[in-house]
Amino acid sequence: MEEKQMIEKKENNRVLEKMHLLLAIFVLLWLNVGTYSYISDYIPTYIKIAMYGLWLGLAIIAKKTYANELLKLTLPLLFFMIIVKVSEKFTNNINLEAYLTNFIYVWIIASISIYYIKEKRENIKTISIILIMDIIYVGINTFINLISNPLISRFLSASSDVKYNLLGDVNTFKAIGSYAYCYSLVMIFLTVLDFTIKYKKNRMLHTIELILIALFLIKAQFTIAILLTVVFSIKIVIDNVKKERVVKYLLMLALCIGIIAVPSVIKSITKIQTLPPEIKIRLIEISNVLQGVEDTDNTDLHSRMVLYEKSIKSFLSNIITGSWGENNIGGHSTFLDYFGLYGIFAIFLILFYINMYRYAKNNINIKGQAILKNIWLYYLTLSLINTVIFATSTVMLFIVVPFFIKFIYERNEDNENSLDS
Repeated sequence: MEEKQMIEKKENNRVLEKMHLLLAIFVLLWLNVGTYSYISDYIPTYIKIAMYGLWLGLAIIAKKTYANELLKLTLPLLFFMIIVKVSEKFTNNINLEAYLTNFIYVWIIASISIYYIKEKRENIKTISIILIMDIIYVGINTFINLISNPLISRFLSASSDVKYNLLGDVNTFKAIGSYAYCYSLVMIFLTVLDFTIKYKKNRMLHTIELILIALFLIKAQFTIAILLTVVFSIKIVIDNVKKERVVKYLLMLALCIGIIAVPSVIKSITKIQTLPPEIKIRLIEISNVLQGVEDTDNTDLHSRMVLYEKSIKSFLSNIITGSWGENNIGGHSTFLDYFGLYGIFAIFLILFYINMYRYAKNNINIKGQAILKNIWLYYLTLSLINTVIFATSTVMLFIVVPFFIKFIYERNEDNENSLDS
């Protein structure tokens, strides 16, 4: 009788675990803003919040240490959110509400990552596969729309007002990528590249995947994403060189020399006839700046520099509190903007991201730690030159990349070990 009760209890726990997993997948698909957009109009916000609340409650019940771990890792973010909320009472900056919403989404995604990254591989595999399928579908759908309507490339990076002026009712465009989606694809590209170099299995298939992502970024005309992809791809190749350290240093030196020659290389690239006009313009602007050409006042790059300077001045005017939420920042660099808004209090935000990086690093295969570091370096670089705190990019950084590394890299390690034995 006791044995029967034990079996029934295990079965009930298994069913509850599956339900819990489904709730997590629903929340992640909602925040990833991919195929979920087809049904988003039919699901009220309170239902989405309730489903996450149910997931969180079950997570706390299932793991006794989870609540303490979650609080410990995300406390800096919670402190920073309180600071933003308090400052909202003393300013008319309408953007603060959007910032708070993004931070709430980041906290939700972090809570799911913290729970599952230590879970059994089966659950990590399920989450990874479903999210990657969602990302692939959005990529295919976006690419098809880019071919039929070139203005979609503007849709990907424009504000709501600009989108409406370009394309009318943007709600008709479902499961289309976004600014955050395109920059998140770079993380997938770099991870797949590292995996392709390290392991021979399905190398041809992964090479095709890399080509398709590169074609997508070119078609979407995200120049900065393309440039960062090239730079970090070279770094990953160098990191994977299985030679003496001196060889790596020589390769790094060659890279530095190559960077010095970048203006000439860029100008050569702009002569390619099939290159999209938008990318050509951006590359010429970058080349002119690197060469010290003074006539850059009306360029996008010059506008960026002005916006960066605005955030820096806001920080330097009051290092302790910045502008305390007043909207006198550039709004084009996550790193600079939050220091401009809140001075040294922005350190709390950085501490949170350091916590999440260390936690992921300590819970993945050692062979995957190098690529995880490179992905975070890419994210840090991007945060210096663009705004990055969005739900889509956070799902990629906290969930897809570390889960993919944990699942795929560990599986291949196990396969190699079984062959050796």
